[in-house]
Amino acid sequence: MKRGFTLIELVVVLGIVVILFSVGLSSIRGVNSYKQKIAVKNFIADLNVARGFAISNNSEITVKITPTSYEYDLNGEKFFKELPNGLELVPETKDFKDIVFTRRGVSSNEAGRTIDFRTDKKTYTVTIAPVTGKVRIK
Repeated sequence: MKRGFTLIELVVVLGIVVILFSVGLSSIRGVNSYKQKIAVKNFIADLNVARGFAISNNSEITVKITPTSYEYDLNGEKFFKELPNGLELVPETKDFKDIVFTRRGVSSNEAGRTIDFRTDKKTYTVTIAPVTGKVRIK
C-alpha cells in the first residue's frame, strides 16, 4: 500500500487555502477603509470641538494641518492626531494654511475652507462654511 496524497486531494487543499487567503486579504482592506473613514469623521468632530471652544471661551483657536496629521491646543491642552496609512490630507491650495476659528466660531478665511482627504480609492471633502463656520463632509 502506497502512502501519499492523490493529485485531486492536493488540488482541493490548495483551492481551499487560496480561498481562505483571498477572504482574509479582502477583510484587511475593509478594515483599512473603515479606519480611514473614521479618521475623517474624527477630524470633523475635532474641528467642531475647536469651534465650540473658540465660541465658549471667546478666543481664537488654530488647527494646524499637515499631509499626515493635525493638531490643536485648547487652553494649554494639546491634541495631536495622526492619520492612518493610506489617508492623506490635501488642502485647497498647495501650501498648508492653518484653520483658525474666530471668537464667533467662524473661519478666519472669509471664503470658507475646503479640505480633501484622499485614499487610493476615494476622496472625502470637508468644508467649513464661510459665514457660520459649520463643518460638513461632502
